[in-house]
Amino acid sequence: MNSIKKMIEISKVLKKYKAGERDFPYVNLSKSNLVGVDLSEANLLGARFEESNLSNADLRYTKLEDTDLRGANLSGAKLKYSNLKGAKLDETTQIDAKYRLVWEIVNQGATERDLCGADLRETKLYGANLKGSDIRNANLSGAALDGADLREANLQGADLCGARLNKANLRNANLERANLYDARLNNADLRKATLKYADLRDVALFETNLEEANLEGANLKNAYFKKVALHRVNLTGVDLSEVRCDHYGYAWPDWSEANLSKANLRGLDLIGSDMHKANLSGADLREANLVGADLRKADLSGADLREASLEDANLEGANLRGIKLQGGELDKAKHVTETQLAESKTLESTTMPTCNFCGEQVYERKGGLSIIDSGSTNLFDKLKEASKRKFTCPSCSSVFCLECGNKKGKQLGTGSTHCPKCGTKVL
Repeated sequence: MNSIKKMIEISKVLKKYKAGERDFPYVNLSKSNLVGVDLSEANLLGARFEESNLSNADLRYTKLEDTDLRGANLSGAKLKYSNLKGAKLDETTQIDAKYRLVWEIVNQGATERDLCGADLRETKLYGANLKGSDIRNANLSGAALDGADLREANLQGADLCGARLNKANLRNANLERANLYDARLNNADLRKATLKYADLRDVALFETNLEEANLEGANLKNAYFKKVALHRVNLTGVDLSEVRCDHYGYAWPDWSEANLSKANLRGLDLIGSDMHKANLSGADLREANLVGADLRKADLSGADLREASLEDANLEGANLRGIKLQGGELDKAKHVTETQLAESKTLESTTMPTCNFCGEQVYERKGGLSIIDSGSTNLFDKLKEASKRKFTCPSCSSVFCLECGNKKGKQLGTGSTHCPKCGTKVL
């Protein structure tokens, strides 16, 4: 009689499942023959399967929290992304070694455990405690590790392709040469983590903390950055030219004291960035937008700034030795001194523009005065700068100052500003 009732119960569940229902919490299917049954994506919270035969069953994406699986046979069962948190297993439970390991990790923790080379592909390891574990060369591709504790874990050479590590704690973790292609690291803590030569292509980094992390030589092609903490990060030799940076409505990342030596930042929109004391020596900043950037005391020695936008960039105390700036806008930057320019090996290409007729330095206009902040508060000096406002003749391209242009106007009897060379009126 009991067996007939059991068969009826199984039939009801499978009929409802076939009709599209997936919610079967606390169902009692103990001692049942469920070989090859399809219950994928079902909610089996607290269900009873003790001594049931679930061999070759499809239990992918199934919620098995607090499910009783003691004495059950799950040999060959598909358990991709199944949630085994709180599930009851014993020594008589037959389950593939991979998922026995998953069950142990999520229920017993794996602090400092040797998981070197382990196969944990497409498993659900939410909130797992893996602190200090040896996970070198393990296969965690597609694994769900959201909220996991991976502090000080050794993941060197691990395959984390497509893994979800949102809100994971990876502080001081070793991810050198790890494959993180298309991984999700949103809100993750990677402070002081080692990511040297890691594959971070297409990785998502939203509100990720990378302070003092070492990303030397990492591949960040098409990586997505938004509200990322980069204080003192090491990005030596990294190509950031194809990074997707969404800072609309947000402050740019804090690059202060970051090591960007020889990094490729070509064409990157770095408007308003905080890069003070950053090491940008030898960096490729061609066509980069550095408008309003804070580059105080930054090391730009040997950097390529050709065609870069430097309007209102603060270069106070910055090292400009050996920079390349043909077509750049150093004359529009702030706090640039002649001493800095004199130290540059490319002085001929970086010298402030001068009037073609009187030979004195000219300034771009800003509010009637200059865009260069010379540091002077003296009104006489400010007025002098105003008289040296820069003009470029639209006809002959001559560069001249307001004072020389006004002199030409007096000669022509117009009282206006004219090009001293061809007489074209400009103001």
